[in-house]
Amino acid sequence: MGDGKSTVAANLAKIAGSNAGDKCHQTPIYVIPRYIYEIGLMNSKGLSEVLSQGIDFSEVVAQAFREENLFVVTAGETPENPTKLFSSQRMENFLERTHTNYDLVIYDAPHIMGLLDTSILANRVDGVLIVAGLGKTIRPCLQQAVEELKAARSSVLGIVADTIER
Repeated sequence: MGDGKSTVAANLAKIAGSNAGDKCHQTPIYVIPRYIYEIGLMNSKGLSEVLSQGIDFSEVVAQAFREENLFVVTAGETPENPTKLFSSQRMENFLERTHTNYDLVIYDAPHIMGLLDTSILANRVDGVLIVAGLGKTIRPCLQQAVEELKAARSSVLGIVADTIER
C-alpha cells in the first residue's frame, strides 16, 4: 500500500496513449484502474459489474478525460468474491475482448502477496510490472512477491522503483 502502483499504472497508460497518435494508425490504449483519480473518471459501473452481472463491455468502457487515445474501465463496486469472478468464463471473455480490441492493456492490480485474485490475473496477462516504493517496500516482501509470480509461472517484465514521497 502506498508504493505508487496506481500512479505508475496511470502514467504508463497516459504515456502509451499519447505516443499512439504518432503511429500510422490510431492505437487505443486501455487501463483498468482501481483508483481512478489519476485518470479523471468516476468509479461507477466497471469490471466487477461485467463479471458479476454480465453487463456488456461497451457499457463500462470510457474515453479518459483529456486523453485522446486512452480508454478506461473502472474497477466498479468491490465484489464479495473477486477470486471467483477472476477465474470465471466472463473474465476469460473480457480478456479475449480487450486483447482483440486494444494493443495494450494495463491492469492496476492490488499487491500480489497472498491475494489469490491478483495471482489469477497475473497468470492471465502477458507480463507483470512490479512497483516497489524505495524506503517503503521491504526487501523480503519484494522477494516474496517475485517468488509468488515465478511459482505461478507469470512473466515478470521488471521492477519500477518509485521514490516519490506521498
